[in-house]
Order: sequence, then structure tokens, then C-alpha cells
Amino acid sequence: MNTPLRTMQVGWGSAGRRRGRIIAESALAELVCIVEAETVAAAESPDTDAPKRPPDTPWRTSLKRAIAEFQPQAAIISAPHHLHHPMMQECIDAGIHVLCEKPAGVGPAELHACVDAAHRAGLVLQVAGNHLFFPSVIAQLEWLRDRPAGPLREAQIRVGHGRLQALPAWMRDAGRSGGGTLRDNGFHGVLLATKALALFGDRILRTRASAEFLNGESAVDVATSCRFTTEQGGRIELNSRWIGAEPYEFKALFRCADGEVEINGPCEIRFAGAGEPSRTRTLHSDDPTASWREDTLCFLNAILGRGAPNVSGAEALECARVVEASYASLRGGAGDAVEVERDLAPTATKPQSESGMGGPQ
Repeated sequence: MNTPLRTMQVGWGSAGRRRGRIIAESALAELVCIVEAETVAAAESPDTDAPKRPPDTPWRTSLKRAIAEFQPQAAIISAPHHLHHPMMQECIDAGIHVLCEKPAGVGPAELHACVDAAHRAGLVLQVAGNHLFFPSVIAQLEWLRDRPAGPLREAQIRVGHGRLQALPAWMRDAGRSGGGTLRDNGFHGVLLATKALALFGDRILRTRASAEFLNGESAVDVATSCRFTTEQGGRIELNSRWIGAEPYEFKALFRCADGEVEINGPCEIRFAGAGEPSRTRTLHSDDPTASWREDTLCFLNAILGRGAPNVSGAEALECARVVEASYASLRGGAGDAVEVERDLAPTATKPQSESGMGGPQ
């Protein structure tokens, strides 16, 4: 049996607590340390969360010192967006495999540097994509994969919630978040679109975006609409939000020449083949943290050579470029269409098994 991977959790906010508990319970890993750097602590108010810390896990405030002291093999970074790049880079430079929460930095240049560094070092760099482990999303992508009559013609994706005021203060600060809802939960929608298009050898070519901003200032978008055009002529509309109805929303409708498939949340899916009646199924999931667990275990298994990362650095880089082009469209002031910049080709991550859902084996 493999020795458990020595794993460090960086950040102890909502995402960090979920990841840390999964690591602590997994036979694949040992949670050797929690790091909450002072800059992160100020954003996450860790004193409030002190009773929720694992009682037997060491707690440190310096990433550099934690690396030297505990010599982790893997790190999970669940910190404010502006810290993603320096923390990923420091871990990669130390020879540590990295799982980073989305968006893995505040722009494609930062992520590209880390993707290249991880590739040169032969390390796994996975970007969080727990939504891809929703039962509905797995079934949706499987349905699309079986479509002989592609390409994808049209898609509508909605993701978001109305909990703006409940978000940590750093998320409402453009200097630390790098934007707003589009760079946050909108990333899940861009990722799903990217995964679906890849099944047909397609990708997003250009984007046109409009948004509503926090306090009327064009820095932190709280409701954003993006209209993507793909290389094969497909049309995708993505709406992400931090305002409106409070319950979390994740919906996606994809249309091909021979039918359509629609999901509503983690478990509900509707199929309709061309000329066939619509069929709706509910795919039960009793554990609300299951997608987080599968995403985390996927990372550990990728390190052990048992599969591919759920979202490779190269795939996340493609999403980051789409998001950046959408923000460029917003900065244009008139919802200008902006082509996705790909001057720097995505670097492949460490060769592993064929990319796909990358679930644990």
C-alpha cells in the first residue's frame, strides 16, 4: 500500500475547510499542516473559525517555513485570488504538486507561468472543478460525447447566487479578487462550456460581455452576461451572478443537431433526441460534499499515476483566456466583441492517462 501523501492545506476559509477535512479523512493522504498566511488571515478571519480547526494538525502562518518544516508532497491552495500565483509558484519551485481553487490567479499570464513551471518539473497542477463531478454534469457530458451529429450548435449556462453581502471582503475588492462573479462562479460555466466544446474539437473564438457592477464602479462585476462564438459557429450564452435570488443556481442547456440535454443543479437532467419526447431523470446524491471529495481525490490519484487531473493547468489556462477576453470586452465600454488571445499556446501538463473526467480509480 502506498504511503499517504504528505499534504498541506493553504487557507482555511470555506473551501479550505472542506478540502482539509477530505484530506484528513482520506487513506491516500495525510494532512501534515494548515497554513494561514497573515494576508489570508486578515481576509478570512480565522479566529472565528478556530473551533473548526482539526485539533491535532499543526497550524502555521508562513508558507515558506511550513514547506521547510513539513516537506509536503502536495499542497491545496484555497486562498484569495491575488495570492494564487505566488503561492502556486512557491510550491512548484519546492517540488510540490498543487491543487489550486479556481480561477488559479487573476489572469492568464500568471497561470501560464505556473503551468510551464509545473510541466518542466514533472508536477501535477490541477485547478479545482468540483462541478464537473455533479452527477448531472457527468451524464450531460457523456450524452454529448455520444452525439454523432455534432458540433455543438447552441448553449445557455446560468450559474450564481444572491449572497453578495455574505461573501468575504476580499472577493468584493478588485485588487484581491481580480474581478467579480465572472472570475469566481462564472469560471465554472466557462469550464463546462470548454469541456463540452472540446468533445467536438471546438473552442471559444470570441466573446461579447455586459455587466452590472458593485456600487456602479466598473471593477467588481456582480451580474455578468457573456455571449461566446465558437470556431465552428456555435453560440453560447453564459450568465453569472452574485445578486438576485439567494439559492445557488447551476443550469446548462446544450443543443446539437440531433437533440438537446439540459441540467438543473447537481442531480436533475433532461434529454430530448431529435423527434423524440423529452425525458427527465433525477440522479440522487445523498452527500452534498461528494463533488468536492471526488475533485480532491482526483488530484491525489493523479499524483499517484492513477488518472489525469480533473482540470489540467492547460484547460484552466484556456478558461482564463476566455474570462480575460470577456473582461476586455467589458472595459471596451460598448460590449465590444473581443477575440480570445492565444499567442502563447497552452502547455501540456505532465503526461498521464487520457484526459477526461479524471475521477479516482
